[in-house]
Amino acid sequence: MADSISPRSEDLPALQRALTSPLPSGQLAWLKLSPTPPVGGAVGVGCGTVVGGVDDDGALFIVGRLRELIICSGFNVYPAEIEGVLNAHPAVMHSAVVGRVAADNEEVVAFVELAPNQHATPDELAQFAATRLSPYKRPAEIVVLPALPASATGKILKIRLRELAQRVA
Repeated sequence: MADSISPRSEDLPALQRALTSPLPSGQLAWLKLSPTPPVGGAVGVGCGTVVGGVDDDGALFIVGRLRELIICSGFNVYPAEIEGVLNAHPAVMHSAVVGRVAADNEEVVAFVELAPNQHATPDELAQFAATRLSPYKRPAEIVVLPALPASATGKILKIRLRELAQRVA
């Protein structure tokens, strides 16, 4: 599910400037963001290209970063959607989803860190996800790690997970 962002211009000027022409409701577009300082206590938006659009209420939404997009059998798969499903499992504390090159295609690989004193197997997590995701979005593999690799600020280091995904193939 996409995160909805208030369409107030004082909050996200770079995102609004990126929409140079009207975008039909529900249609996705690539949005190029430029760095802007947070205004009025709003959350700052960094640089990069995101995929997003405008919903029926006129609110801007983001479905993911373009560089994290996984193309699986010709379908666009946004890691944030799969992470949201896995994070909804009661035993999961954190998850991160990356793409892995496989036979002229990409497949979805999910890494999961379980909450303290919780237990779940990759098969249990796969069954949980299967009831909530379309078949092409389901992870080909779920790897449970004691802790996801993170920076000093707590950001999950997906580059390390991509490397690990290629090694466990």
